[in-house]
Amino acid sequence: MKKAALAIAIFALVGLSACSHSLTHKQTAHLLTKYLNGDVTALAQLQKFARRGDVEAEVDLGHIYRNGRGVPINDAKSAYWYRKAARRGNTGAEVDLAGDYANGQGEHKNLTKAVHWLRKAAEQGGKDGAIARWYLGLMQKHR
Repeated sequence: MKKAALAIAIFALVGLSACSHSLTHKQTAHLLTKYLNGDVTALAQLQKFARRGDVEAEVDLGHIYRNGRGVPINDAKSAYWYRKAARRGNTGAEVDLAGDYANGQGEHKNLTKAVHWLRKAAEQGGKDGAIARWYLGLMQKHR
């Protein structure tokens, strides 16, 4: 009984620890909104979570640097954060990274890599997967 209670307590602590290092989509959206409304501390928080491997924060930083929201536009930084999130399986980041490769934006133009990331996104399905399939169709049509 004591071992079971100890195991549950350890599991709870590990779970709390893991939760404190990653954000939900809703939490990153809240931080992004705060940042876009002028709270510069929110950017530092997003950067902290992204450096810890939070995929939602990585995607948000990609968007921030892509669009120059409160920072200078930086395609290289944008591609860096999209690549990290794409490697973790984020479908939207896979589509964004494919666009970087297709257009030579933040990455050297490489249509083979663009198709690779679009196929990965398409395989996952969902809204971003559908967008990836559409882009793949366009690329095929305009070969």
